[in-house]
Amino acid sequence: MRNVVASVVLISCVSLTGCAPREGREDAAVDGAVASSSDSSASDASIADGAATACRATAFESRLDLRYHSVAGVDPNLLSLDLYLPTLAAGCAAPPLVVYVHGGGWAVGDKRNQIETKVRYFTGEGYAFASLNYRLSPASAGAAGVIYPVHNQDVARALAWLRERASSYGYRPERITLFGHSAGAGIATLVGTDPQFLAEHGRSFADLSCVASLDTEAYDVPLQMMAGGMVEETYRNAFGTDPAQWQRASPLLNGTLVAANRIVSFLVVTRGTPARRALSERFVDALRGAGSSATLHVAEGLSHEEVTDAIGLASDTAVMPAFGPFVARCARGQ
Repeated sequence: MRNVVASVVLISCVSLTGCAPREGREDAAVDGAVASSSDSSASDASIADGAATACRATAFESRLDLRYHSVAGVDPNLLSLDLYLPTLAAGCAAPPLVVYVHGGGWAVGDKRNQIETKVRYFTGEGYAFASLNYRLSPASAGAAGVIYPVHNQDVARALAWLRERASSYGYRPERITLFGHSAGAGIATLVGTDPQFLAEHGRSFADLSCVASLDTEAYDVPLQMMAGGMVEETYRNAFGTDPAQWQRASPLLNGTLVAANRIVSFLVVTRGTPARRALSERFVDALRGAGSSATLHVAEGLSHEEVTDAIGLASDTAVMPAFGPFVARCARGQ
């Protein structure tokens, strides 16, 4: 049985008008300016009144293994999500929702991997927080599993499920903030740029506030197929053997980055080799060309796994100075 994350006591708010941001707190780094590699639009430039009155939580409640879909023969855990709800003082507004998609090369991983720090951070800041599972790709020939576009379809279905149940769980139905790491960032990016996935469930980009993509190279799938070795193997396992599907699965190639789609604001976090960073730059440039606000942030000195470990970490200075304010602007409408 999985360990249930224990409730954590943080600073409480007295009322909606008395919940000012904490001064001198342990995680003050999240209030700093973004790195010089970032570029924000005017709509992201200032702190709105909502931040000044945002309520922080005293504790949180867990709603684990909520089934958002059911498919015969599929492990129910793969089609489930965990929801963490902050305990707010009387007078606080309903919290905004932040949704996380885990990584793992589209083949492994779980919604509770590396999650404790994220739960404490988001609920402590007064956000409702959901961590999603989705069906995984086969790890070997003949093994059960799925390929593109099923991962994205599952995440879009989970978002629709969460959107429709906001009143039941007490979070705000609008302005859902979506983020993912690695393969999860690739999934979140596709759901946030290709309107077909949300449209399948009667939803649209209007249901999202922003997307944060943490250290993925899935912006150009054919490019990864050319890399050879484990990289090519990972992408073939997740995206199959049809080049037409590879193009459709690539935000840089599938034709969805157009102004008519009204794509939401993005934060793109990258690191590593110059080629890896250049690919993220291409994606950010394409988003801006489509009229979207896009911020590029380089997580200097971190490994791939350390990028997701940094989310919510009080001592982090490589990711949270960009990520924390970005989420605050998006989730609270600033």
